[in-house]
Amino acid sequence: MIDTVFLDMDGVLVDFVGGICRAHKRENPYRTTTARGYYQIETLLELPWDKFARPMKRPKFWEDLEWTSDGRRILESVERVVGEENVFLLTRATKTAALSGKARWVQRHMPSYADRFITARHKNRLASPTTVLVDDCNENCDEFEARAGKAVLVPRAWNRGWPDAGGAVEAVRTLLGEALRKHLPVKQHMLFELERFGLDPQTVAALEDGLEIHTVEELQAHPWKAVATAANIGPHKSLDILVAEALWHRGVPLKTASEMAGMNMSIQYEIWKTKQAPVAKPAKAG
Repeated sequence: MIDTVFLDMDGVLVDFVGGICRAHKRENPYRTTTARGYYQIETLLELPWDKFARPMKRPKFWEDLEWTSDGRRILESVERVVGEENVFLLTRATKTAALSGKARWVQRHMPSYADRFITARHKNRLASPTTVLVDDCNENCDEFEARAGKAVLVPRAWNRGWPDAGGAVEAVRTLLGEALRKHLPVKQHMLFELERFGLDPQTVAALEDGLEIHTVEELQAHPWKAVATAANIGPHKSLDILVAEALWHRGVPLKTASEMAGMNMSIQYEIWKTKQAPVAKPAKAG
């Protein structure tokens, strides 16, 4: 059972690249396609390491970094899938300046995470079959998985996921869902699928506290609340069919919709036959 998600800061939530470029008064090198997929930004900026790292020796540098453009949405997506209480910040801060500056950043921007802020030189030491790492570094993800953990690489211009960098939030949501699919409770799984297949996050969040529904009439009156609470409904074929169809109309694949609604294969086949039936053509006027 997955019980912990470790969420990286720099490059995922925090705009380190933008901050270091501003500190050196340089253009962001990743705006050109030739630099994409290359992680060592100091080389792209043509700076020796000592000069490149100079701003990072001040806590203020780390404290004043901005959110990435999609950082808040990535955080919300991860929290929605696994629950905020199961998410921990995990960052590599080996120097005092970075440690204190990042701690202040968390206090300013994410105070509820102040007691779930972890620093580690080797993130893979925290890997286990019950943990997931969400990170922007190829090497960190590979090493985490090599020690039996699960990893989600956030697509960024500097890693191998760069072709999908424009859709990082969706990529994280999808990859995290795939990593957790076998471990999510049914209700959480359905909410995740609804958001992934296009239902707006506000509606999904509202559905999370959906009403208990026990009859077809209630289901028809509150279809999305029924989907959100389907895990709490006993075996009822009519109910299952309606739930599956609601998911299917939202774009969830038929097999997935059937499994999420707790249906057996014979019911799935009946739905399939109904959907495949030809539409009757209107009679021609005489």
